[in-house]
Amino acid sequence: GYLRGIHLSPNELVYIPGLGTFQLEKIEQNQFQRDSDGIVKPIVEKVYLAQPDIQRSLAFEADIDPSINYQDQTWPTQEELEKAEIEHAQIKKRVPKGTSEYQAAWIVSDEEEQVSI
Repeated sequence: GYLRGIHLSPNELVYIPGLGTFQLEKIEQNQFQRDSDGIVKPIVEKVYLAQPDIQRSLAFEADIDPSINYQDQTWPTQEELEKAEIEHAQIKKRVPKGTSEYQAAWIVSDEEEQVSI
């Protein structure tokens, strides 16, 4: 992909909405040049390699603490999960044309504004 206007280190994790979190292997800084046939080709200027000794790990989840009794927590039943999934699928959110799934998640609908915590 392409990144414009922001500095990025190959040692950082990258989150791609809908796909997950990833480590980078390298970053190539390219310039583009048009050849005599009019075809645009990238010219690699610099390559930034990840440094394994300082690269952030994908293991960012906390370990399970055996001293905590997880049986005390109430988990939803399969029926409750299915019902919630059906209700969520039935909710139609009106968003501007061309809005991505990620952008739509940030748009607050009128129904959501009425809910108070």
